[in-house]
Amino acid sequence: MHRHGKHYIKCIACNKYPDIVKKHTIKSQIPKITQDLGALFRQEVIDNHLTKPYHTISIKILRLSTLPNSIVQQSTQMSRAILKANEKLGNKIGSLMIHTYGDAKKLTLSAYTYPMRVITSQMASNFTFNELNKNITYDFQYLTPASHKEFLQCIVKSYKKTFSDKLISETISMSLRCDGSVDRSQIDKMYIILKTVSLKGVEQYFLGAGQVEQRGAEGILDTIETACINNVGHDVTEYIFKNISSIVTDGAAVNIGSEGVGGWVDVLEDELKGTDGKVLKDIKLIDFQEKQKHGHNLYVTENRSVSAICHEIVETLANFLQDRIDIDKYFVSTIKPVANLDSKANIRNVFDVLGKDLDLADLNMEYTDLMEHNRLEEIRQMPLPKLLQYLSGSKEFKNITILLARVIAAKPHSADVERLISKSNILKSINRQNLQVENKYLFIHFNMPALQNWDPRPAIQIWLNQNERRIKKTPKAKEQEWFSGIFMEATKRKSEDQTEQTIKKRMF
Repeated sequence: MHRHGKHYIKCIACNKYPDIVKKHTIKSQIPKITQDLGALFRQEVIDNHLTKPYHTISIKILRLSTLPNSIVQQSTQMSRAILKANEKLGNKIGSLMIHTYGDAKKLTLSAYTYPMRVITSQMASNFTFNELNKNITYDFQYLTPASHKEFLQCIVKSYKKTFSDKLISETISMSLRCDGSVDRSQIDKMYIILKTVSLKGVEQYFLGAGQVEQRGAEGILDTIETACINNVGHDVTEYIFKNISSIVTDGAAVNIGSEGVGGWVDVLEDELKGTDGKVLKDIKLIDFQEKQKHGHNLYVTENRSVSAICHEIVETLANFLQDRIDIDKYFVSTIKPVANLDSKANIRNVFDVLGKDLDLADLNMEYTDLMEHNRLEEIRQMPLPKLLQYLSGSKEFKNITILLARVIAAKPHSADVERLISKSNILKSINRQNLQVENKYLFIHFNMPALQNWDPRPAIQIWLNQNERRIKKTPKAKEQEWFSGIFMEATKRKSEDQTEQTIKKRMF
């Protein structure tokens, strides 16, 4: 350090632990070399300080604080014993979490059947053809549906930081896709997916599913925001809502509005206007135009020819696809020339539609340079995702790259959410009604890597640190209903319960 033309020195280790220094100095006086301002540079001051016991202790504490916990815990015999016990428990919980993770990837397997599947796999691994062993000891601790739910929560919690970092660091453009549906249990819910475009390609992420509790546009928007916050966190939700370049939903009045009444998209736009002056990156939202419906097949007679009926069917399908997929003609006519790298493209109109947060002069200059590229004809033949990767390799086309990424993200239909709804309906049954568990299942299924590429250790560490874990005896575990058909005790108890219920019915 230099102040007023003089050189000062400070011991970082001793400065960080002043209590240690006070304990080993006369009258608790702290030497200047351990203080924030430091001491004047003198070689004899340094040599004298290095011999002090408080310096040696402070260095040791500083070194231990930077080591991983596993190495620190191996420094004493008691810590090594605790570490070994935790390692044994961690191995056990890791095995159970792998079962849980596989259940979420498959979606059809529930927490109720999870204990039975674990015991069945243990039976299968202990089976030998030449010797039938029926006296196998099983560990039933944490083999309950409640433990399965806790494992799901730890798995999702361990991946949220990775998910948010990946979203913020890699994404070029994002599109929010929402749709509502009544599930198999007759609950009205909203499902939200995020489509992202990065240099690695196009990906989709599950943001959340929420139950609609209030009617109208504000109720729908509140459901969307709450579902996203509960599933991916407040900070990630705020980042997404302020950086999406398009919103895709169906043409329901509650979504885009009708007869002068705005939908939840308009409510979101009004909310973001009051935050920092930016509305979805200053991008104007494009409404889907509801086309006039025609009465196809209104009059059908037996005398119509086959060709006339076939023509009517083709026309009906064409009109249906146009109603569901097509967006307004102005948007298409504005974006299509840029996507095709047409020299007659109106950059000003494209800027108004998709790029108001970009610099218009830079955007226009980059597009002009691209039109003079020596490989222009070859580039025009590339699909948009491949063209995006090609242009991203050059710093000269930064704004054009962002613009093309937003075009790719703005797929004009919500079929992706319909597929999510189908996946969600697989989860629903009499024993699977919990919305939180549904969100955890879908988060793992859509957002997390394949089981082979998943590292369970962060989730295990979260589980170990949540509560004090003790080994408990489970003498009545075999009698639980989820082990029915596996152990005689559970089958016998189920039979007794059914008999008792039958007797009660007869009494009344």
